[in-house]
Amino acid sequence: MIYTATDLDGTLLAPTDGDLRSLTSLCAGTALPRPIVIASSRPLADLRRIFGFSVEPIYVVSNDGATCYRMTGERIEFLGATATLDLNALRLFVNADRTRGLPLPLIFGAWEGKETVYYPADPRQQVAALIRLTPDRDYREYSAHNDAQDLRIGAIRAFSFFVKENARDRLTHNARVLAAELGGAKVLSYPDTRLSGTGWVEIVHENLDKVLGLGFLGAAGILGNKYIAFGNAWNDLQMLGKAAFSCVPSDAEPRVLEIASLVSPAPGGAMFCDWLQEHLFAAVKHVLS
Repeated sequence: MIYTATDLDGTLLAPTDGDLRSLTSLCAGTALPRPIVIASSRPLADLRRIFGFSVEPIYVVSNDGATCYRMTGERIEFLGATATLDLNALRLFVNADRTRGLPLPLIFGAWEGKETVYYPADPRQQVAALIRLTPDRDYREYSAHNDAQDLRIGAIRAFSFFVKENARDRLTHNARVLAAELGGAKVLSYPDTRLSGTGWVEIVHENLDKVLGLGFLGAAGILGNKYIAFGNAWNDLQMLGKAAFSCVPSDAEPRVLEIASLVSPAPGGAMFCDWLQEHLFAAVKHVLS
């Protein structure tokens, strides 16, 4: 059975979109093969706000492939996580905060193999988040101390810096220098399409990619092995390249335009959603047959 895998920001949603009517209509309508998988660099909290309208399952591959969920209306089910970074990598970044000019990172992690959370990486705030997740007495004891560096975190998926856009190049360089020393990590850098003048510098496992999350869902028997895909940026390349059919907006990045099966005349966002509603079936009927 064929399914839909799609990026969100810059593809189905643009910063200039005043509302979500086109996105809602597309995802709730009949144009897209089911199930729908939203493969995004966003954390779950952002996606939950956008897709809370759905009463049918929408699968989520969040944080560029790090974690997988099933969302049905207000119900969210954590399905699993993929690549990890270890706690030592996080400590090196936190310790390098002042010497390398890096801000305190945000952390995306998992505990006991069944829960995830996204929170600021200040040690006291780490402890506060962990207390909410587990009744483990040790975490409560840590919170009573000034120094809480030895948290027993099971696995870190990624950590990110949210920065002003004019500082992103410098922070990207500094982060890549440190990531090279760590080994096993890569640095992603991209603007935030929701808040003008800001961006992200994200440190992830070197093998992390959206297709890793799709593969996880496939191995779990949730998805088939054939899909159509939409995307607009470098972190969509593998997902688009492995698709049976790919369609991208007209303002996608040059490398994305080169590999797409079809380039829409509409730019990303509401206009792309509306174009898909009208033209998608005719474009992919050879794949669906």
